[in-house]
Amino acid sequence: MGEASAESEALAKEEPVRRSFSEGGDSEEDRGMKAFISYSHHDAEFLTSLHQHLAALRRQKLLETWTDREIDAGGVLDKEIATAMGKANLFLLLVSSSFINSDYCYEKEFQKALEKQKAGKALIVPIIVRPCDWEIPELRQFKALPEDGKAVHSKHWHSADEAFTDVVR
Repeated sequence: MGEASAESEALAKEEPVRRSFSEGGDSEEDRGMKAFISYSHHDAEFLTSLHQHLAALRRQKLLETWTDREIDAGGVLDKEIATAMGKANLFLLLVSSSFINSDYCYEKEFQKALEKQKAGKALIVPIIVRPCDWEIPELRQFKALPEDGKAVHSKHWHSADEAFTDVVR
């Protein structure tokens, strides 16, 4: 299947096109942020919405995004995730009780993000998608989005679109 038809198919399903981070370089295209998005699969609907709201940044080549949805059938999960985390300079964490409960999200992905952040090689942005007790020491040190860490799915916002618009601004 060609790239154009894969893109059309992904748009029809409202899912991001499968791709990997571009190889590092100094071209104009490579100067944007490379965001690794960590999420619990229980929060997949929020991932889809976030991808849609990040479209303007991707179109301007200011941001590339990567999630485990980019892994093709037969891909080695841990290896591909580790490679993507190694290339990322921005970690977007879709935080919920499911994220905090997930050993993989919290112990592997978030801990790698913390290592890179402490080394000055990455930024960490928690995006609170569902109300939860996210103000644990490791997470609360970072400014969370949307505004004031109010969950996307909460009474604070009229809609998820309003909350995600706050996130991307």
